[in-house]
Amino acid sequence: MNWKTIIYLLLLVIAFVLGILVSRMNFSFLPLTGNVVGGSSGNINLAIDHTFTKALCNSANECIDLKISCSNGKVAGIEMVSEVTQFGTDWEDPRSMDMIRGLC
Repeated sequence: MNWKTIIYLLLLVIAFVLGILVSRMNFSFLPLTGNVVGGSSGNINLAIDHTFTKALCNSANECIDLKISCSNGKVAGIEMVSEVTQFGTDWEDPRSMDMIRGLC
């Protein structure tokens, strides 16, 4: 074996060990989704001020996504963030009625 092959094999082993170590790490401290939350003073109280998206669907299975902003338990603003999406006639909304009807 020449020295290039030895270095290549050594780098391959190091990469393999690093891959195993990274795959064993717990990344639960990292958020998987972004936060679309705001507060006027920088102190965020999710029970009072928050923003989220919600699908609004009619009986013909046509849905749009809305961005809903809440403040002090009341709707502060609603914006459409998608075009109308048409689902098939066999589609059923998987959300509970509380999730479908609930806002702030």
